[in-house]
Amino acid sequence: VNFGLLSDREQAAIIATFAQMLNSLSFSIQIMIHSERLNITSYLQILDKAQKAQTNPLLSQMMTEYRRFIQSTIKENEVLDKKFYIVIPLFGLELGLTASKASLEQKIKTVLVPRRDQVIRQLGRVGLKATQVAKQKLIEIFYDIYNGQVEEKIPSQNVNPELAVKLKNPAPQSSTS
Repeated sequence: VNFGLLSDREQAAIIATFAQMLNSLSFSIQIMIHSERLNITSYLQILDKAQKAQTNPLLSQMMTEYRRFIQSTIKENEVLDKKFYIVIPLFGLELGLTASKASLEQKIKTVLVPRRDQVIRQLGRVGLKATQVAKQKLIEIFYDIYNGQVEEKIPSQNVNPELAVKLKNPAPQSSTS
């Protein structure tokens, strides 16, 4: 939601609905904002291809000026992409004691799934679409947070097993004294 472009009445309605959502929750949530610099290299390449394909000289000139404008905007201002995540924490005291790992996992799902569904439903009332983050995406988010962002994301490819490095446990060295 581009909040700044909304009218005062629309902003007040969203704030009131969001406040109702927070008040309706019987559990705590955390809101995490992850900012990352945008890499527009691929967008500029698309503009270059479109300009080369353009037969109208006036449109080609306009595309050149637009490309210069985008480049100068990026150089003068840091352009960020902000992503918002809602974290639903679960504390050990809420789970109690369990007999096995399988029963613990089932108990966790029993507690978290209704909470997730409630948050998604309540955010829908505000006009926001929410989904649960998949495991692989969650790993990427944590990697970005702790290691910094990679300039250009390369699609993941399967590693050839012949090229994979296999680690062996080192044999203990005997010490002679």
